[in-house]
Amino acid sequence: MKKLILALSILCLTTNAFTQETQSNTGGLRRGGGGAGNPRVKEVLKQKLISELNLTEVQADSVAAIQMDAQKNMRALKMESSLSPEDKENKLAEMKDARNKKLKALLTDEQIVKLQEMMDNMRKNREQGDVKQKEKQE
Repeated sequence: MKKLILALSILCLTTNAFTQETQSNTGGLRRGGGGAGNPRVKEVLKQKLISELNLTEVQADSVAAIQMDAQKNMRALKMESSLSPEDKENKLAEMKDARNKKLKALLTDEQIVKLQEMMDNMRKNREQGDVKQKEKQE
């Protein structure tokens, strides 16, 4: 009986692990565990920073870490249900200011403008991808 339970447990665990792996491999950077916690997203961002802003490897690592951390915190704040919309907006503004101060310590004004343009383009592309994904599902 113990062997049967053990075998079923192992089967369930491997099936679950396989399903999660399949989900993460089939949806691009954001599907199945993407977003701010995904190392692939950070690596893509880092490479874009190096090529488009002419940053060093160290600078790109720092900027990517700042961006990813800010994104993660902002998403968490948006999901917070105990705060009023006004409080959320105020906290988001504070988070953006803190992020911008960190970035100003690392980048020139020109690089900051380029970074903002790059992030806006990435956001637009992500939103367009989300719309296309929804259209496919319907």
